[in-house]
Amino acid sequence: MDKNPAQSAVTPSAQSKEKSLLVPGLCSLTLKQCAPREVLDLALRGGLQTIEWWGNGHVPPGDFSAASEIGRMTRDMGLSISTYGSYHHLGTDEVPAFEVILDTAVALGAPSIRVWAGHKNRADADSEAISRVVRESLRIADLAAGQGVSITFEFHRGTLTDSGVNAHLFAEALPHPNIHFSWQPSHGFTAEKNLLGLEGLASRLLTLHVFHWTIGSHEKNLFDETERPPRWTEDFFRHPLVDGTDCWRRYLTCAASTGRRISALLEFVREDSPENFLQDAGTLVRLCHEVS
Repeated sequence: MDKNPAQSAVTPSAQSKEKSLLVPGLCSLTLKQCAPREVLDLALRGGLQTIEWWGNGHVPPGDFSAASEIGRMTRDMGLSISTYGSYHHLGTDEVPAFEVILDTAVALGAPSIRVWAGHKNRADADSEAISRVVRESLRIADLAAGQGVSITFEFHRGTLTDSGVNAHLFAEALPHPNIHFSWQPSHGFTAEKNLLGLEGLASRLLTLHVFHWTIGSHEKNLFDETERPPRWTEDFFRHPLVDGTDCWRRYLTCAASTGRRISALLEFVREDSPENFLQDAGTLVRLCHEVS
């Protein structure tokens, strides 16, 4: 396939926003019940600028025609693409192969592919499993670089980046210029603890996944995992993003302090509703403007 069209397809409206360090956007998974055109319409109504397209739904791996059309439509409507949100877990022999995902991202015009660091928490992975993920990471980083695409690792439980400390350890094992990281607040932890994790990844940060949840208490992030593990969904609560303004102002300030452009991508709104999405989008745009 040709080089990534995202390298040369910056729209006039995107050029006018180049100076902003924080770029408000969304993960299209947030609006998984909506068709791609509806996602774009809602993003524009919310004042957002960029999209991580959902690889398990809106842009399936291997559907190059759909990827090309959605990429064209995104740029034509004046929005950029931050990432192709794949669910490729390294070290797992998953199908499709990464090469198919890379070709899909190129067809979409995505400048980066979101991938996952294995399928186990670091404490549950042996040294060979960790080494395999590291080797595969370096391989796909080189492969993607040849197409003008970078790699962004998800920050998530069930992978080697399951905590701030472990994500930092994983990043140190991958001193590759084409490897970046995403970050999101861990459920059940204070803003102070989450901020320490973010600071450890700041130099490699490319995207933030933005939401406001609590776990264990409807009002506060309190949970004693010594009693029992959290149960999905009864222990998890979604809140309006405006309720997390204080936390997110600190997180976004940390991201902006890198001096690089970071995409802040809205994810997981209450009840998955477009109305709640628009409210949260307004909060995110305001916060990005304040911090930038």
